[in-house]
Amino acid sequence: MSIQTYSIQLKDSVVNPDEPLTKAQTCIAHYRKSNSSSNQLLYQVWLYLEGKDLPFVNRVKYILHDSFRKPVQLVERTTLNQNCSLAIWTWGIFWVKAEVEDVKGRTIKLDHYLTYGKQIENKQKLGISFIEDSR
Repeated sequence: MSIQTYSIQLKDSVVNPDEPLTKAQTCIAHYRKSNSSSNQLLYQVWLYLEGKDLPFVNRVKYILHDSFRKPVQLVERTTLNQNCSLAIWTWGIFWVKAEVEDVKGRTIKLDHYLTYGKQIENKQKLGISFIEDSR
């Protein structure tokens, strides 16, 4: 009996991973103020998969923090979303779990502690411009 292993990682970014940029371009990220009385800043963050074995992925179940209205999100892998990207609005850093289903129906479990805060702290060095989203 052989054990199937995959080269797939769960990642996050304030920059859309589906919009590759050249070094001459500026990366655009979005933020907005929350609707609560705290006026907390929310950042748009993309969760996505990366790795050489992405063609074997069928879908991903993202399990977010319990404070989200819909903490469980299912994302199908399609030709338009090959890395199973999911955009969320958040103010906090937390553990994200992912249950990745392969094309044979097997499940791979991944955990990832969000790292987008480092991008916010180093935005000038990374060439990221934040614009306010009025939604």
